[in-house]
Amino acid sequence: MASLGQNWFLVFLFTFAALSYRATSRLSSNEEKSIKHEQWTAQLKLTYKSNKVKLKRFKANEGTCSTDKPSSLPTMITGHQSVPMNNETSLLMDVANQPVSVRIDPSQMQSYKSGILTGDCGTNLTHAITAVGYGTSEEGTKYWIFMNSWVPNWGENGFIRIQRDITAEEGMCGIAIYPTFPTA
Repeated sequence: MASLGQNWFLVFLFTFAALSYRATSRLSSNEEKSIKHEQWTAQLKLTYKSNKVKLKRFKANEGTCSTDKPSSLPTMITGHQSVPMNNETSLLMDVANQPVSVRIDPSQMQSYKSGILTGDCGTNLTHAITAVGYGTSEEGTKYWIFMNSWVPNWGENGFIRIQRDITAEEGMCGIAIYPTFPTA
């Protein structure tokens, strides 16, 4: 299996921030269920601000970690949950509740600008992205919405839509092979 590189940590931060938001919010379960995927990024920003987390541009390099600790933690990660392998239906149910970390073959993503990514894709899972939602186009094409860790002006403001419910059990670009999310 190929290496994921450094972006796995950013994907972890995205999913953890959403978990933290859910743990500290005062939403009823019905209100929480009504939150749409478009709001996840706003919630992530709110979580970062409310916990005084300063975001800096990610740069992979050697060095020492800061030992500054916040006075309190919004939530504690107790483990992780793997979504059943090669099962887009299970992935859909989990993405409806929280962002999910997904490994992906990024070969077709390099030149992505907008629209729904369709066509052939491999399963060389060397990149990770965060599944934040799903939808159906006016033409009836089902798609996933993923947040990417590349520059904010890549794709659709840092997001990509990828075709959902294809015939390959591993999903487009292998997205259904190793999906996972943190638990509290």
